[in-house]
Amino acid sequence: MAIYERMKVQGRGGALPTYRGQGGSYVPGAGVSARVSGADARILAAGANAQSEALGNLGKAIGLSARADLSAYEDYSKTKATELFTKYRTQMRQSLYGENGILTREGESAFTSDADTMARSRELRSELLQDMEGSLAESMFNRLADEEEAEFSLKAQEYEGKQYRVYQDRTDTAAFEEAAETAMHSYMSLPDFQKNVGQALYYQEQLLRRAGYAGEALERGLKEGSSKIFAGAINQALASDDIAGARNILAEGSRVFGDDRTRMTSDDMAEAEVSIRTRAEALQAKAEEAAKRCEEEAEKAFVQNTSASIISQLDQFPAAWPAERKKAKLRQLTENMEDPELRRAVRAFVEAELEGRELARRAGVAEELDRIDRAFAQNPTMTPSEKLAVIRNGNFSREAGDRAEQAVMNAVCGRGGPSAAEPAGRRR
Repeated sequence: MAIYERMKVQGRGGALPTYRGQGGSYVPGAGVSARVSGADARILAAGANAQSEALGNLGKAIGLSARADLSAYEDYSKTKATELFTKYRTQMRQSLYGENGILTREGESAFTSDADTMARSRELRSELLQDMEGSLAESMFNRLADEEEAEFSLKAQEYEGKQYRVYQDRTDTAAFEEAAETAMHSYMSLPDFQKNVGQALYYQEQLLRRAGYAGEALERGLKEGSSKIFAGAINQALASDDIAGARNILAEGSRVFGDDRTRMTSDDMAEAEVSIRTRAEALQAKAEEAAKRCEEEAEKAFVQNTSASIISQLDQFPAAWPAERKKAKLRQLTENMEDPELRRAVRAFVEAELEGRELARRAGVAEELDRIDRAFAQNPTMTPSEKLAVIRNGNFSREAGDRAEQAVMNAVCGRGGPSAAEPAGRRR
């Protein structure tokens, strides 16, 4: 009949149920059903003693009685190992992929992903097994965790390599763009431009090679990059209205070297030629328009200044001159002008000025005569002498006064002459 012997556990005060039957012994753990006998059984039992003692408290904690079947302990160990392994995987995934997770970092901070993953795995395993040292559950858990840890490490290494590639690509892309931009802005100095283009293409080559380009594909990729820089420099020159500079860059980019190769693609060269031609035509039209405006402004200034001089000379002659006499004098003053267009413009300007002045003069005289008539109407008992006194003492123009006096005299003499506001002869 089988019996169970309780073994003391050093420092932990518990016991591990160890099964002993007729002529043989069973030891918990891997190969628990393997049967041994005699001295071999004693040696095996001694080798497993450390593990057995460590599990004493565990067996007691789960209530294994001395007569309990050994499979219950194995089942418990499997379940406990599964529980710990589930916690391990859950917390590891959170550490790797959760907020600020190890495998969510970017750039240089991702370069220690594998080392950080392994350190977190060992830390977590130690935390989970702190009360399970030497147990069958620990052994079962470690077998599962070792495989999972290897998978996590592999993923971390892949992620680390990918992030390093991303870091390299990002760095070389920024360096390429900076060198290309510098080249575009240095187009006026061909040596500087070529130097910066060379630097830009070095970084682009690193990018292309990491992407798997080689041979003709690599050459094509570099040519496309070079062409974009040349095209950008041409656009930079055109933005500054530097047609000559744009043509110089296009000539350099179109220059054939090596195996009938150019620095620019045929499409970019054709587009640049159209852009340069269009911009040159636009600038030519703009220059012609500016010249035309300048010429027109000069002609207007000449007409205005010359007309003002002639009007000033005409003002020196009697104001009573009739319009035809003034026009004859105007033709005389302008007959020596060589440009017939300018001569016609000056005469038209002066005649318009004279006509405007005449209209203004007539309107002023009419307004004065109207004022005189209103004054006479307000004082109907005024005598002719009083009326003449009003006219002569008033601040009226000579023509208005002459016409008003003539109207008074006509009324006195019974000639039925016009009112003051109607035309009359000049004052004598």
